[in-house]
Amino acid sequence: MSRMVSNIDARLFSCYILECSKRPLKTSLSLNLPSENIHSSFNGYAMLKKLTSKIFIQFYLTGDKEYDNKLMDSIEMKTRQLRLSNDTLHVIKVHFVPACTYGQFVQLNNIMKLEMQPVYAFWEDDFYIWEVAGQQ
Repeated sequence: MSRMVSNIDARLFSCYILECSKRPLKTSLSLNLPSENIHSSFNGYAMLKKLTSKIFIQFYLTGDKEYDNKLMDSIEMKTRQLRLSNDTLHVIKVHFVPACTYGQFVQLNNIMKLEMQPVYAFWEDDFYIWEVAGQQ
């Protein structure tokens, strides 16, 4: 049985092959999540306060695989556009509903790695992607 492979699947597969030839792949995600402690240097409330002056581009994942895959393609393009233009005015916000899967969260993290996006955070069912001035 043949299976259609999306662009992101093909790129992930080629990255997997390249990475395997260089070094063993990690099998888990390593993330620094914002803290709820307001005294922490990296807390979610301070992050949101800092981002409120920006314009949000919002995506809502629904849990519907076909629809969400199309959204992931759009998120990937917007992330690339944000990074390449050094756009510090906009923030991409991706909302996960309870029907979303861990695989979709991993897919979004893979997009961040493929696009070499240096600044992103997950906070309270939302994934934020933005640029910092002077960062390349």
